[in-house]
Parts: sequence; structure tokens; C-alpha cells
Amino acid sequence: MILYYQTHFATKDEQETLVPPAELVRNDAGVTDINLGAIHLNNLDDDQERDKPLTINDTVPQDPKLLPMWDELALIREEVDVHAFVGGDAPGTFIRLENEFRRYYPLLRDFVAQYRMSGVDLDIEREGKEMRDPTGTVRKVIDALREDFPEDFTISLAPGASELTQDEGGMSGVRYRELYRTHGAKITRFHAQFYCGWGDMSSKDNYLDVVDKSGIPAEKIVAGVVTHNKHCKDYIELSKLREIVRDLRWERPEFAGIFGWEYHLAGGSENDPKYEDAPWRWAKEISTALREA
Repeated sequence: MILYYQTHFATKDEQETLVPPAELVRNDAGVTDINLGAIHLNNLDDDQERDKPLTINDTVPQDPKLLPMWDELALIREEVDVHAFVGGDAPGTFIRLENEFRRYYPLLRDFVAQYRMSGVDLDIEREGKEMRDPTGTVRKVIDALREDFPEDFTISLAPGASELTQDEGGMSGVRYRELYRTHGAKITRFHAQFYCGWGDMSSKDNYLDVVDKSGIPAEKIVAGVVTHNKHCKDYIELSKLREIVRDLRWERPEFAGIFGWEYHLAGGSENDPKYEDAPWRWAKEISTALREA
């Protein structure tokens, strides 16, 4: 059970407050991993960006504003793995890694080491279309991470689910079937986005179809869903999603699990006040279904 954690502060009653990750552990939500981000590598040749070469969203990691977040993550690290998710929808990071790898990769490596990340999630989206060889660039990053970090370090990727079935690159331009053939042993799992036009988790069928057509085992494909209709109109009500999870676990016991994009609004589309200011409840519902199946 994985949650993406990109919105770290929410505004309520004109007050900005931390979206608290420690609530997941205090309430036994069953989350195994948090993907913290988005990590961006910025333009070192730009006067405005030179002083913030790596940011989490728009904030440098050492900014005092983020201290409450780091403190909470430190409290739960023994029970939840924290990974850095890199890239996302904002362009630039992977283009820089392609064009000047030796200059930009150390920024990522040093951040991961300094902040004791358990892994890296490579989320290359539309910027891949602007690159000469997004597949080769991702291979290069994977090889470097495997060289620099221990054997149990997690390396995941976050493709649109349909990209896993295509020989030509889809949204990102990455040829994932080819990547799996050459680097599958170095990739821990794929966080496949089954939403916003890239897949459909309203039944088990699309997930099983992706597994069969991709040649990637179910134990390596985590099914991604949106946690709220704000992200796109593919939110699946919890009662239905629990049934789908149980069906998948019954049919494919090796099914890797679920990720939620993203944490801070989770459950809000249930129109149930118990989820207000308690997004951990959504995660607990899904993790319970995963364990019970």
C-alpha cells in the first residue's frame, strides 16, 4: 500500500498546516511506502535557479518550512519506507539528466543519501517527448543508482498503465517493454497509473490485461488509482475498489498492491465527513482489503 505525498501543506480556515504523514502510523493505516516529491533538478545555468539546484516541488529540502515534515517522516521510518519520487508532470529533470548526466545526477544521488531515502521512483511524463532517448536515459539513471546504493534499495518507475503494453513509447516516450527486457532485474516494481486515460481500475480486467500483454509479472506491477475526483474523474468508490482488490488478490495472489495519488485528499469524494482531515482512513480501507484477500 503506497501513497504519493506531494502536497505537504494544506490551507484550511486561512491557516497553512502540515498534511501529517505520521497519522498513517498512529492510526495503523497499513501503508508500507510513502513516495515523497516531486523532486526536481533545476537549471544550474539560470541565475534564479542556481541557488536551488534541487527542490521538493518549489522548496529546497533544507528550508525551515519543511522541518515539521522531516520530523514526522523520521518518526515513522521504522514502519514505513520513504522514497523520493523524481520528475512528474513538471518538465526539465530528465532532460537535464539526458543532456548533462555527470553534472545533474550527483544532485539526486546526494539528496537521496543525505535524507536517507529507501528508494527512488522515476516518474517521467510528457517531457520524454522532448528527449532524444528517454529509454536510454532511464537506463543510465537505473544503472547509476544500482551502483551507488545497497542491494535492498528500491527502484520503481511510474508509467501510464497502457505504456507497459506498447513497444513504442507512449506518454513518456519510454519503451517500457524493452526496458523490462534489459533492466527488469534492476527494477523493483512499476507503479502503473490506471487513471486519467492511461488505464482503468473500475474492474480487474484492465490490470490483468496489462500484466498479460506487458510480459511483466503481477508481483512487479502496483495498480495506481486516484484518491479524489479532483485529480481526474476516475475516482472509484471505496466499496467497489475493495471488491476489485479482493478479486485481484484471489485471482493473482502475487498481485503487487495499490498506490494512491495522492495522500492529502484521500477519501474526500466519498462524501462522508469521517474522511475530512483524515485521509489515512482511505488508505486503511484499502490496506485492510489487501490483507484480507
